[in-house]
Amino acid sequence: MLRSNDATRALYICSGLSLFILFARLIAARIRYRKFDVSSVLVALSIVVSIARLVTTYYYLRYGTTTGYIFATEPPHLSPEKLNEVQDGSVLTLVSRALITTFYWLQICLLLLFYSGMLRDLHWVWTIRATWVTIGVTYVVCIILTFTGCRPFRLYYQVDPNPGRCVLAYSQLLSQGVCNIILDLLLLAIASPFVFTRHRAPEYLVRVWALYIIGCFTIITTILRIVYLYADKSQNYQAMRSFWASIQMLTATVVANLPTLYGCLTMLKRRKSEQTVRRKSRPELWPAGGSADPVDVARRPFDCDGRSVELGPHRLDDICGDDDKAISRHISHASREMEGGGDEEKAVSQHIWRSRSRSSSEVSPTEITHIERV
Repeated sequence: MLRSNDATRALYICSGLSLFILFARLIAARIRYRKFDVSSVLVALSIVVSIARLVTTYYYLRYGTTTGYIFATEPPHLSPEKLNEVQDGSVLTLVSRALITTFYWLQICLLLLFYSGMLRDLHWVWTIRATWVTIGVTYVVCIILTFTGCRPFRLYYQVDPNPGRCVLAYSQLLSQGVCNIILDLLLLAIASPFVFTRHRAPEYLVRVWALYIIGCFTIITTILRIVYLYADKSQNYQAMRSFWASIQMLTATVVANLPTLYGCLTMLKRRKSEQTVRRKSRPELWPAGGSADPVDVARRPFDCDGRSVELGPHRLDDICGDDDKAISRHISHASREMEGGGDEEKAVSQHIWRSRSRSSSEVSPTEITHIERV
C-alpha cells in the first residue's frame, strides 16, 4: 500500500528531474539563440509552478487532509492544533491541483510551439490554431472544477460532520484526465507528418519514434492514474493521487522539452566543431612548416535556413535557395583566411558581390570557375 513517505519520495525525484530538464533547456536555448523567446517564458513559468507545487504538496502530505481521516478505519481524535493543520492541508491540496493542471498545460503549450515552428502547411496551421483554442477552453474548465467540486466551499476542509464524497474530487480528476488525453491525441496527430515521413535517415526516424512512443506513454499514465484513483478509497487516497501526479509531471516534461533540448545540444556541438575548423584555417595557429588547404577552407560548412551545407567545386547545387549574398560572404571570408590573401581572391569576392545587383539570382558559370579556382 502506498504511503505518504512514498508519495513524498516520488515528489522529490520527479520534481528534481523535471526542474533539471527545464533549467537545462533554458540555459541551452539561451546559449544557442542568445536571447529569450516565448518558449523561454513558458519554461520559466513551468519552473516557478513546479517549485510552488513541490512546496504545497510537501506540506499537505505532512499535515494530512480530510480524506485521510474521513476514510480511516478508526478515525483518530484530532486536537485543535492538528485539526487546523488538516484544514490547511486540505486547502493546500486544491492549490496543488491547480498548480499541477497549470504545469501540464504549460508543457502542452511548449510542445505545440515546437510543432508550430516546423509545420507551415495550411491544413496544419488551422489544426494548430484549433488546438490553441482547445487548450484555453480545457484549462479554464479544469480550474473551475478544481474549486467548485464541493459546494459550499467549506466542505473541502470540513472534518465533522462528514463532508461526503465530493472531497475526493472525482469530477476534477476525470475532467483533467480526459482533457489531457484529448490534447495529447491532438499533439500526436500534429506530429504524425514527422513520424510517417519517407526518405529520412534511420537515426532521425529512431529519435522521432522514440518521442512518439513517450507521448503515447503519457496517455497510458493518465489512464492508469484515473483507474487507480477511482479504485482507491482508503485513507492514503491523497498520497496515491500525489504519487501519480508526480509521475505524470515527469513524463510530460520529458515529452515537451526533449526535442528542443536535443536540438540545442546538437547545434552547440556543431558550432563547436565549426569553430575548431575555423581555428585550423588561421595562419597564426598553423603548425610550423604547415599550411591550410585552400579547398578545405572554401568548403567550410555554414548555416542557411537552419541547414548546414558546403560550398565547394562539387557542392554548388547544395546551396539552399539563391542567396548570392551568402555565397559571396562565405567566399570573401574564405579568401581573407587563405595564405597570402592575394588579388585573385579579392577579385572573386568583388565579382560575386556585383552579381547581387543582377535580376538573376543564380551563380553564373564564370563565377563557378572563379570559385573552383579558389
